[in-house]
Amino acid sequence: MQSGTPLDAVAQWLLSHRRKLLNEWRQEVSRILWHLNPSLLGPRGELRQRVTQIHDCIVQNHLLQQSSERVTEEEELLVEQIAEMPLAWGDLSACFKTLERLAMKYLCEVPEVGELGSYRYGAYINEFLLRIASLRLHKSEAKEIALRDSEVVRRHRLMRFLSNASHDARAPLTTLLGFTELLQEETYGPLNEAQQTALGHIYHASLHLQEILDNLFDLLRVQDERRELHPRLFDLNVSIREIIEMLKPLAQRQGVQLKTALNAPLPWIIADESLVRHIIYHMILGGLRSSKKDGVVSLSAQVTDQELTIVVTDSAAPVPQQKLSAIYGLSVEQEPDAMGGLERDFGLSLACRYIELHQGRLEVKANEDNSGNVFLIHIPVRVHASYDVELESNQP
Repeated sequence: MQSGTPLDAVAQWLLSHRRKLLNEWRQEVSRILWHLNPSLLGPRGELRQRVTQIHDCIVQNHLLQQSSERVTEEEELLVEQIAEMPLAWGDLSACFKTLERLAMKYLCEVPEVGELGSYRYGAYINEFLLRIASLRLHKSEAKEIALRDSEVVRRHRLMRFLSNASHDARAPLTTLLGFTELLQEETYGPLNEAQQTALGHIYHASLHLQEILDNLFDLLRVQDERRELHPRLFDLNVSIREIIEMLKPLAQRQGVQLKTALNAPLPWIIADESLVRHIIYHMILGGLRSSKKDGVVSLSAQVTDQELTIVVTDSAAPVPQQKLSAIYGLSVEQEPDAMGGLERDFGLSLACRYIELHQGRLEVKANEDNSGNVFLIHIPVRVHASYDVELESNQP
């Protein structure tokens, strides 16, 4: 040890005034960080003990011994222990900055210490603070990577489960539907009228169950999937026509009239065709499922100002406004609402998710005579640039 140096004077002063410095530090930190648990800063508090140990390490290892070694094993352990404390970074920083400020204030008042000695103490305090910050950042990044990896594994397992469950659920249904059709066609012999009626009920019930399963698996996928949009140019008229043809048999079975009100051909648009088709399909399907017998479900659409507006009306009981949040946020954990059954809830929720994915919005209101619902879907799209030219060239 080199006697008479500024570092020696700093070490001697800090050893003789240790209790006074740390007590004043605790009082100041308690006033600054009054929201901390008192057990952390009391005479036997964990944070006080660790800071006291760091203070002693600086004095013993770096000032009194004037060691060139930056951090000892003991100090490394202290840094790890403090970094793992459940304290906000601002709180930890305030603790060390307060200790540095108090020590330097006292040391600057001691003539034999000089500026060099006091600033060396401050430099070691900041060295510990930086090491704690670096260790915390490293652990935080490692935790984020672990969480991201576990999320990827979880999503992969869920997708594999959905794929297997979907196959296992659909396979027997497909078999049931196939044999029912063979029986209806009297492949295995003639049937009387009562048997044909019973087979018709079995067939339609199986189709209904298949539809519910499809919606359930789709909802699970949409809830877990970070789906990206895949815009492409497509003919909206063809899409609507195909969906209407697909749903006509269901409308006939339900005794509901299915109408379209397209005043003029719609332009070709650039959007995610799959999402748009799903939205239209589920909105019409929900209307058919929940409308009264002899009711009407109608569809109209127009494209204006780079926005596709789809209007679907039905003859179902009006959806109460307080129930709309349940539609928008429906998940598989929730009970199905009483507004139309399980398939209506899942269908509307799926449509809402698809609208949200396409950055659109949905409005729901009762019609004028309060005998049904009006669903207005607004979806941002782009109109094909050559549409106007093509339309003019096709006019007689």
